[in-house]
Amino acid sequence: MVWGRAIELPEGELALYTAFRPGADELTFEVYSEAGEGRVTHVRGSVVAAAGPNLAPVDLDGLRDRLTPVRDRAAAYADYQAAGFGYGPSFQVVDEIRSGPREALLRLSGDGSQTAAEVPPALLDGALRACHWAGRTAAPGPANWPSPSASARSRCSARCPPSATCTPGSSARRPESAAST
Repeated sequence: MVWGRAIELPEGELALYTAFRPGADELTFEVYSEAGEGRVTHVRGSVVAAAGPNLAPVDLDGLRDRLTPVRDRAAAYADYQAAGFGYGPSFQVVDEIRSGPREALLRLSGDGSQTAAEVPPALLDGALRACHWAGRTAAPGPANWPSPSASARSRCSARCPPSATCTPGSSARRPESAAST
């Protein structure tokens, strides 16, 4: 992933677009807007298909029980604002953050309009923010917000479930409640 220009909303609205281009061995993507100076790229990258492991389900209720709630929506976005991340209303998709010593669980909200093949940019961005909270009970200091783009790779082996876990150093797992979606 390569980050381009930050998304800064002028007064009113800014339409964001996601473009996908299939190649022989990869799928490239770009999130962009169109402004007075033409097309503005905010992030671009590529995804390479790889055979994934058969993911074991996670006990979502057990995960919720063992992780401590550390932030609700209002507190999370106050922390982001204090760190200089001004998320607009459509990108405020994190409803709850739970964290443990080596993992985090975020509850996200969306408008429910996506299909099995779509992940709206706001939900993808919100899911990637799990890296900010794994192993924390308080917000990182202003200069210590980890970057989701520092991840060596990401895997999506099925439709994105309504919940996901972040466990550094281990294989990804899907919650049981999402295993059939």
